[in-house]
Amino acid sequence: MNASNIDHVPRIFLPRWIPTNVGTISKDTRTSLAAELQDTFESHFSDWKKEQSLSSAEALVAYAISTERPFDSSIACAAKFVIENAPTSLSAKHSKELLEGASPLADTTIYHKIASTRRIARKYPFSALVWSDLAYYHCLTGNRKSARAAAIASDHVSSGAPSEVLPFSRCMVHLDEPEHALRSTRASLKLNPTPAVISTEMAICQILDTSTKHYHNAIKLIASKNITPQEDAKLRASIATEFVNSGSDRKAKKIISGIQINPDENTLAQLVWLSGVLGLELNPASAGLKEANEAIARAAYQERDYALCLKATEGWCAFQPFSVTAISFGSYVAGFLTDDHERSLKLLQQGQIVGAESFTIWNNSAFDYSKLDRLKEAERALQMASRCAITDEDRDVLNATTGLYLIRKGSAASGEALYRQSIKNFMSRKDLRSASIASLMCAEELSRVGNSDAATLLQEANKLAEEGKHPRILEAVQMIRKKISKGFD
Repeated sequence: MNASNIDHVPRIFLPRWIPTNVGTISKDTRTSLAAELQDTFESHFSDWKKEQSLSSAEALVAYAISTERPFDSSIACAAKFVIENAPTSLSAKHSKELLEGASPLADTTIYHKIASTRRIARKYPFSALVWSDLAYYHCLTGNRKSARAAAIASDHVSSGAPSEVLPFSRCMVHLDEPEHALRSTRASLKLNPTPAVISTEMAICQILDTSTKHYHNAIKLIASKNITPQEDAKLRASIATEFVNSGSDRKAKKIISGIQINPDENTLAQLVWLSGVLGLELNPASAGLKEANEAIARAAYQERDYALCLKATEGWCAFQPFSVTAISFGSYVAGFLTDDHERSLKLLQQGQIVGAESFTIWNNSAFDYSKLDRLKEAERALQMASRCAITDEDRDVLNATTGLYLIRKGSAASGEALYRQSIKNFMSRKDLRSASIASLMCAEELSRVGNSDAATLLQEANKLAEEGKHPRILEAVQMIRKKISKGFD
C-alpha cells in the first residue's frame, strides 16, 4: 500500500536550504583531482568485482559518468549488468548512452559541483557556508557520510550567525540527527535570538517531542515591533503551530490574525497547513511568490484539485530537491489518489537517491513498480524498504505492499494473507485510515484475479473510511469501484 502521513502529521516549520555557491569543475581542477578520482574509481570497481550486485554496478557507472572517465571494458561490463537487471531504470538509460558513446550528463552535473565546491573549501577552509554547500550537494547524491562530514566541518568553523546555523540544522534533520541541530540552534540563540533561528528551534523541538526554550523570546520580539513584518509573520506562524499541537486552536487563530503582510514562501506554506487545521480560508496564489509551490500544493490538496497539486509538488521538489517530505507527498497523490504510477515513480527515482534510508520512499516505489508489473524492480524496492522499516506501523504497511507484489506475481493466497494480517494489526491499533487503505488495495487486486472476497473487502474499506471520516479514501473507493465495473486491462 502507498504510505504518506500528510493527513495526520503537522508540517514542521524548518528553514529552506539553498546553496550559496554554484560552480562547475574546470580542466585544471580535474587534473589536480586525478589521483583522488582514480583511487575512488578503483574502490568502486573493486566493490563491483567482489559483489556483482546491481547497486555496485550502478555506483560504478554513476561514478564513471560523473568524472567523465574514459570508457573501457570494466565500465561496459557494469553498464550491461545494469541494463539487464534494471532495464527501465534511470541507471539503465545512462548505461545505454554510455555504451552508445554519448555523454549522459552535462558539464553542470551535481558531481562537478561537488568537485568545484571541494576546491573552494580547500581555498577557504574557514567558510561555514562553503562547507554547507558541499553538504547540500552530497545530500543530493545520497552520500550521507560525506554530507555529514561536510556539515560537521561547517559547524566547527561557524560563527553562530543565522546564515550558517540554519543550513546546518536543516542538513542534520535531513540526516536524522535533530539533536545535533537543536544544540547548534540553541548555541546561536544565546548569541543573538533572531526570529528565523527561534522558529527553527521550535520546529526541531516538535520533531523531538520536547519543549521549546524560546516561546517567551518569540512573544517578546513580536511585542517589541523591532522586527520586520516578514519576521513577525514567521514567528506568529511558529507560535500558532505550537498552539495547534497543544490543542489551543482559538489561541492559534488569534496569533495568526495579527499577520499584516504577505509572508515568505516558507511561512506561507505553514499558514496553508494551519488554515486547513483551523478551518480558515487562504489562497496562496494571491501572494504572488515565485517559489510558493509547497503552499499551492497543500492548498490544492485541501481543495482536492489533484492535477494542480501534482504540478505544484513537482515544482516544490525542484526547489527543495532533497526533501523526502515533498517526494513522499507527491508519490501519495500520484500513486494512490490519481492512479498515476509512472508520474509517482518519476518523483521517487530522485527519492531513492536523496532518501535512500527512507522507508516511505522504498515502500511507495515497491507499490508503484508492482502496480506496473515491474516485479524485478518491485522486489528490490521491497528489500530496501525492509531494511528501513523501524516501527510496527512500517512493518504492517510493508506487509500490505508485499501482499500486492505476491498477488501480481501469481501467489494470490499468500498475498491476501499478508494483506489481512496487516489490516488486523491496523485495527488493533485503531488506525482506521491505514486499515481502510489496505482493505481497498486488497479488494482491487483480488478483483483482478477474480476472487469473490473482493466485494466484501471493498464494503469494509468504505465502512472504515466513513467511521474514520477520511473523505479522500471514500473517493478512492469510488474510483476503484468504477475500475472494477469496467474491468481491468
